[in-house]
Amino acid sequence: MKIVCSRQTFIEQTDEGGDCWREGITYSMICEVCGEEVAKYFGESGRNGFTRGEEHLNNKQAADVNKSVLQLHSIHHHNGEDVRFSMKVTGVHNDSLDRQVTEGVNISNFSGDVLMNRRGELGGVRIERQQYRRWGANH
Repeated sequence: MKIVCSRQTFIEQTDEGGDCWREGITYSMICEVCGEEVAKYFGESGRNGFTRGEEHLNNKQAADVNKSVLQLHSIHHHNGEDVRFSMKVTGVHNDSLDRQVTEGVNISNFSGDVLMNRRGELGGVRIERQQYRRWGANH
């Protein structure tokens, strides 16, 4: 797995979202064999990206398909070979609802062939897009 974060090689810091030490993040992971346009996972966490990335790495190394979407992808799409993945922090959020809605929108909008997420987040509610509304306005 690839991270580019001072102590590890799995999380990539990008200008788009913020660094791996900020808490309250959304992130994506891609299979480096399949490519970003084909296979992707979207996630969110109240913890920082480094910690969440470590959890994904530990679950993959445990080789338990019940805990690791990465291991499950390797088995179903690459005959169980050790496939490299990369993780990217895509956003930093101040509240949990914003994180969860962003994750749901990212999942819904993915047009690639292999969505590595196991289920739709937010209880399976399909969110087409985010829309902000000013409360109390007479519009």
